[in-house]
Amino acid sequence: MLVLSRGQNDRIVFPSLGISVEVLKINGSRASLGVVAPKGNRSQPGSMNQAAAGALGSDIFGRRDGAASPE
Repeated sequence: MLVLSRGQNDRIVFPSLGISVEVLKINGSRASLGVVAPKGNRSQPGSMNQAAAGALGSDIFGRRDGAASPE
């Protein structure tokens, strides 16, 4: 996992993927992010993945043991 600290209006760019993430607004402990990605890439909040995995009784990688996610 890559962990970066950024301030408002700062941008993180992944040129080989054609993706950029910008911190649009910071309000207390919440940040609004803008994501630019090539058309056709799907995205959804991680909480949706966790809810779906919980309904299936496993994590998003199909494991039930809580093993570490692949990097």
